[in-house]
Amino acid sequence: NLLLADTDTAVSRILQQLPYIGEVSISRKLPGTLVIEAVEAGPAYALETDEQYLLINDKNKVVDSTLQKQAGLPLIRGMQIASAEKGGQVSFADADQAKLLQNLLERLKNQGLQITLIDLREPVQIRFVIDNRILVKFGSSTDMDKKLTHMIATYEKLEAGAAGTLDLTWWTSSKKDAYFKEETLSDEWLVPAASEGGEDPSAPNP
Repeated sequence: NLLLADTDTAVSRILQQLPYIGEVSISRKLPGTLVIEAVEAGPAYALETDEQYLLINDKNKVVDSTLQKQAGLPLIRGMQIASAEKGGQVSFADADQAKLLQNLLERLKNQGLQITLIDLREPVQIRFVIDNRILVKFGSSTDMDKKLTHMIATYEKLEAGAAGTLDLTWWTSSKKDAYFKEETLSDEWLVPAASEGGEDPSAPNP
């Protein structure tokens, strides 16, 4: 019966059973048709756990998992996860840590930086990697906006293609210390680059 069809339940089932669907709507078209419109939403970043990598879309939905670092996706390391079922929302065990991640992601995105890895294993020792080249030792989140402004100004003065570590661990609003050491980053801080054409061997199974 078209009029009695439970479209809300159908939408929930579609979103849960088809994780790569980000949005879906169901409408009635008389005399006897249901129209389903769906929008795909692939992963926005990967969460590293002890056993695997969880692929998360921009609405914090778990769309897939893989045993390897995912090429072309920013990697988030050190998050305490309460639950993460495929097709459902990821739930973080530490609310303060989750808020810190959200704030950091928003601010780095607004700056137009290509962030390839964020490490939040130590809340007072935030670290992230720019473009698989620059490891930023950011320190604590105190005065985050001012510290980011100084970091970006320092980063923009580096030579194009420079690789190394930018250390702001001892930065304060009164003593703006930022040190750069040119070096090659170890594999611990690198994420595979997205391939140009062809199938990525590290991609999860559909």
